[in-house]
Amino acid sequence: MIDFHAFYSTDNKELLVVTNKSNIQLTLSCKEPAMDKKWIFEFDDYQFQELTKYLIEQGNKLWNGFEPKEAKSFSGDYDEYYDREFDNNGYLSFQGLKLTLTGPWAESERLFQFNKRKLESFIFDCQISLDRRLEL
Repeated sequence: MIDFHAFYSTDNKELLVVTNKSNIQLTLSCKEPAMDKKWIFEFDDYQFQELTKYLIEQGNKLWNGFEPKEAKSFSGDYDEYYDREFDNNGYLSFQGLKLTLTGPWAESERLFQFNKRKLESFIFDCQISLDRRLEL
């Protein structure tokens, strides 16, 4: 199973969510050269909500018992992942509606890769952020 969907930042950068048999990846589109390892995607409210919903749908399709929850261990913390192919780490952070991703290798389109636990904690934090925005 390979599924993908594109999301566009406010400055029209394309972020692809790619779901395969064992993980979910955030990647650049093939059209964009990865000239820098660090990428910033700032979304409007609608696109960020759609991205979050799509990640939840894909998590539910891929893993039994997928349930967003707070990270309580290093393995559940989504801020970094180890990429075996490149023998390097990728990083993800977000604030408000802005994702900052640092890919494991500048020449690769892959920016980040979620396993079940990392996606659960990422979605948990996204939902808190969205709830706070709705309260304003």
